[in-house]
Amino acid sequence: MTAVTRVRLRQRTIEAEHCDGFSKLKILGNKLGAIEHEGVAWFKNISLPHASSVTVRVASGGPGCLMEFRQGAETGPVLASFQVAPTGGYNEFVEMTSPLKASGERTNVFITFSNPGQGGLMDLDWVRFNR
Repeated sequence: MTAVTRVRLRQRTIEAEHCDGFSKLKILGNKLGAIEHEGVAWFKNISLPHASSVTVRVASGGPGCLMEFRQGAETGPVLASFQVAPTGGYNEFVEMTSPLKASGERTNVFITFSNPGQGGLMDLDWVRFNR
């Protein structure tokens, strides 16, 4: 008998377009964009035991939004949150950092975007889980 196991290792910095799934947004070249209210992107099997904060690279030529990192499901516990304000354009990126309420385990991380009644909220370039 033989068995095969595959392990997908992730870097601390993850390009947003390499998400494992998404809804109510689009992959626009090398970023996530055209994000609508209640949009979500998720990343499977993220190792959080040593992560203390999360940094994102974002841009908004639209209204901006509340972006939340959630554990296990799009309605799961909030791990980190960002209030993304307009940056002056969809190519005017800024970096933002928030403390991470990590659970100390591997988990699926869901990023939710909310601004009721709005679309074209923002673009997300990458995510970095900091030690």
